[in-house]
Amino acid sequence: MNRKAGLSSVARRRFHNGQPSTSGRTNTPAGKPPLTHFLSLPIGHHISLQRYVSSFTKGLLETTPTLPGLDQSIVVAPRRLHLTLGIMSLVDPEQSNSDPNNESSNSRKTLPEALSLLSSLRPLIMEMLCGNCLSVPLEVVNIMQPDGGDPDKAHVLWVGPSLETEEGQRLMKVGEMVNKAFMQAGFIIDRRPLKLHCTILNTMYRKPKSRGPRQPFSYRSLLVSPACRAFLAEPHAELDFRRPVRVNFGTWPVDEIQICKAGSYGAEGEYLCGGEHHEANMFYDSEWICRTMWGD
Repeated sequence: MNRKAGLSSVARRRFHNGQPSTSGRTNTPAGKPPLTHFLSLPIGHHISLQRYVSSFTKGLLETTPTLPGLDQSIVVAPRRLHLTLGIMSLVDPEQSNSDPNNESSNSRKTLPEALSLLSSLRPLIMEMLCGNCLSVPLEVVNIMQPDGGDPDKAHVLWVGPSLETEEGQRLMKVGEMVNKAFMQAGFIIDRRPLKLHCTILNTMYRKPKSRGPRQPFSYRSLLVSPACRAFLAEPHAELDFRRPVRVNFGTWPVDEIQICKAGSYGAEGEYLCGGEHHEANMFYDSEWICRTMWGD
């Protein structure tokens, strides 16, 4: 399978890093549709998680001597924390119908179509959950492929679920089903396996911008720092920079799957979902499920 087909190198990196563009537009080559929306499992609305992650990144930033390559500008705002299930190029219905001779716009999907597909998956998700709450256990930390495989030249730090746990496996099962449904319907064209992760640091956001290669940060220095050790599940264990490292960032319930607009900002800095009106894309009543499960 050719994993590179269909997306520009910039778009592939953006999807792989789990972070849509921070601007309202994407730098795609001529002839390539812009990446406009993404399927999201939002967790940044949990106040306790915001405080927890802020404590982690604040400790890293205040470490002395300064950790190589670390800067406030590459820290993802906690309110925007999410897991990406797929990235899409959507158009407004008016735009797709404005020019019947424009094959590019006619072949692209619309936001209402994406929302309709999302809604149609609710019964299947309910069946897959079997009365359980869908949760995101943040149990491991790792980096995306660093420059030259060198952990001192990292660009993306993420935290995510361990697939060795029941909650992690349930989350992956639901995520893969949603991703596959949108892929088969032609909304998602990147066919690489889904990688569930929540980005914490990303050098793509570094300011000021450099015209040359992006400045990396040292994952090795970050992991061995006292600030990071305090969040490790086994603070005194020997670290293997080539494998995910176990942490304890808590387990956070997910009560909706959203279609968010790339580069958008809500009142709290969150991504806007469901287009400009910010309506929620509810899939299941998590409160009802939890009450039924625990008898409250």
